[in-house]
Amino acid sequence: YRPSSTAVFPGKNWIAITTFPGTPHFGRLAVTFTRFSGSVNPLAITTSDDQGSSWSEPTLLTPANSRCQGTQPVWLPDGALVIVYWNFGDLGTLTDDALACVRSVDGGRTFGSPRPINDAVQYYDAPTVRDGSFLPGASVSRMSGELFVTYQAFDGNRLPRVWVQRSADGGQSWSNPLAVSDNLQPNPDGLPASSPVSLGESFNPAIDVSPDG
Repeated sequence: YRPSSTAVFPGKNWIAITTFPGTPHFGRLAVTFTRFSGSVNPLAITTSDDQGSSWSEPTLLTPANSRCQGTQPVWLPDGALVIVYWNFGDLGTLTDDALACVRSVDGGRTFGSPRPINDAVQYYDAPTVRDGSFLPGASVSRMSGELFVTYQAFDGNRLPRVWVQRSADGGQSWSNPLAVSDNLQPNPDGLPASSPVSLGESFNPAIDVSPDG
């Protein structure tokens, strides 16, 4: 992909290959990326059916005026393509942040309406290092087809945690967030039970599913 103007910068690219035999687009490569241009960051996709020798014309996954990043394309056993991403919402606000996904049943040519994964998330940005504060990870169970997403965000006490959510219907609906990091001390001495403290930072999670599910 080469933009027609230096005002557009493609970045945060990710690639996925469908390796499920018998599906309509077996072997197709999908590359997703962010099109940075001023204050807007829409997402785009291009695909290849000849092992990368040629590529489809890139098309947008999100509206041209959207502010999104962190695409994670995942092929499902039924041949569908789900793309998880971070939506920043309105300019200058964190409360409008949302983790969302779109689904394609024609190999990445067209997509349905965005589906919320977590529309009340406030991402955690580690103060002393450059981390992947709004870059989720995603994976699929080859056995069950379940989708899993992980990301870093604050909990209700404004403490950093790593979270996981699961979808059993191809991204249409998602489980409640489950905190999986163990960086909290539940009941510190001298503090109420409702006031846990952080024992450190947790960030940059990645996720995979073992062959047995």
